[in-house]
Amino acid sequence: MQRRILIALMLAAAAGGAQAAGDPEAGAAKAAVCAGCHGADGNSVAPMFPKLAAQHPGYLVKQLVAFKVGERQNQTMAGFVAGLSEQDMQALAAYFSRQELAPAETDAGSDTLQRGRQLYMGGDRYKDIPACASCHSPTGSGNNGFNAPA
Repeated sequence: MQRRILIALMLAAAAGGAQAAGDPEAGAAKAAVCAGCHGADGNSVAPMFPKLAAQHPGYLVKQLVAFKVGERQNQTMAGFVAGLSEQDMQALAAYFSRQELAPAETDAGSDTLQRGRQLYMGGDRYKDIPACASCHSPTGSGNNGFNAPA
């Protein structure tokens, strides 16, 4: 029964709007445990941990549910989400979606940056890599309509 409820929540999140239905203040209290990896405000400084700040709330809920039902596998995250209720997930999504994103910095003249820009905007037809911008938007803000993350 709980799995059906969580899957229904995931589907509802996939159709999500720009604002999360949860309580951001409750999410702030729950987010303390997330700070070790994702930063207190969702701006991780370690590349191996994604930034959660300013992320679409529907996407955040969808990922939390995926960890909880085992669709996504990560021992650490599975432990953290095991005790989260639907309300907790919505609250966390509300909190992180309202945080300001601190953009990463890089050397503007680097070859890596130029190649990344080319892949992002145009993909690579020889390697069958679609343009990232086609799902995640030309500005990198994502697409809340189908939960493509920022």
